[in-house]
Amino acid sequence: TWGICVTELSVATAAALPMNEDSLERFIRDRFEVAREGMLSVDEVGDQVLPYLSQRLLEVLTAAPALPIPELHRKSSRQEVIEWFNYWDQDDTGEVSLSDLRFAMARTLYAALGDSVDCATREAVVALFLLEEGFSSPDGALGREHFVREYAPALQANLPLTRPESQDEFGKGEEVLRSLMLKVVAPFSGQTAMIEVPAAGTVGSIRAALVSTWGHFMSAGQPLLFFNNQHLDDDAAPLRAVPSLGTDSVVLALSMKDQGTTCVVS
Repeated sequence: TWGICVTELSVATAAALPMNEDSLERFIRDRFEVAREGMLSVDEVGDQVLPYLSQRLLEVLTAAPALPIPELHRKSSRQEVIEWFNYWDQDDTGEVSLSDLRFAMARTLYAALGDSVDCATREAVVALFLLEEGFSSPDGALGREHFVREYAPALQANLPLTRPESQDEFGKGEEVLRSLMLKVVAPFSGQTAMIEVPAAGTVGSIRAALVSTWGHFMSAGQPLLFFNNQHLDDDAAPLRAVPSLGTDSVVLALSMKDQGTTCVVS
C-alpha cells in the first residue's frame, strides 16, 4: 500500500483519455523505474509520471492510441462480429470476462436504441435482454466461438439493419435533425460545456462553437478532439460521417500549446 500500481494507474488514465491501457503501461514502464511488485511511489506518480504524461501528451497518444470500438449491426458478417469480440478481448486470450461482455453488449444495445428512447426505457430494455440471455451473473468468461455461435445472433437481432452512417443517423423517421447538442469535456482542466452545432456541419463546426464557448481554453491553440476513441483530426470531415456521433454525444477536447518539441497542457 506504499504506492500506486502501474497497471491501475494506466487503466485509470486510459479511462479518462483516448489511450490504450496496455500500451500506456508499457510506455510508463519504459520511462520510469517500476518496482518488482509493479508499484510506483505516490510522490513519483505526482511529481514525475503525471507531469511527464501531460507535458508530452502527443507523444503518449502516438505511442498508446486507443482503437475506435467496432460498430455492429444486424447484417454484420461473422468476421465483423469476431472483430467486435476481439476489441473487448484486451488480453488476446480468446475469452472475455462476463462482466466485460455484459458491459460491451449493454453499451452496444444502449447506442442502438437511439436518442428517441428515454434513458429509463433503454436501461430496462438492456437489463431484460441480459437477463433473458443468461447474463445475470458477472462471474466467469466466454470464449470467442461460443459467443459467435450462441449469443451474437440474439444481440444482432436487436440492432439496426445497417450501419448508422448508412441510414442517416441524424434522421428520426421523417424528421431530420437540424442541429446536434454535444457535451465537450476537457479532462485535464475539468471543464465541460454543451455546444450546439449544425447536423450538416463538419468537425470544424465543433471547433468554431468552442471558440465562442471557451475563448480562453482555445487561446492555448487548436485542441485535439476525440470521440469514441477516434481522433477527429480533419476539420473538413462531415459530422454525419463520424460513426455513432449524435445528439448528447460526449467529445473530449485536449488543449495543446507547442513549445519546441514538447507539448504543455493548458
